[in-house]
Amino acid sequence: MDQADFGIMQACFSGHGSPYPAGCSYQDFDGDSDVDGADLALFEGCLGGPDHPPGC
Repeated sequence: MDQADFGIMQACFSGHGSPYPAGCSYQDFDGDSDVDGADLALFEGCLGGPDHPPGC
């Protein structure tokens, strides 16, 4: 993942409990129907460098 992917995450960010915009389901990493800080934390764990967690 890189800065372009981060831009997509920003566009999809809806906040806790708010549904994400159309086309953003792939950014809902924790599957709770929103794109919020929890999803951002999972996303950040996959940014750049070696030793990415499984599923990145």
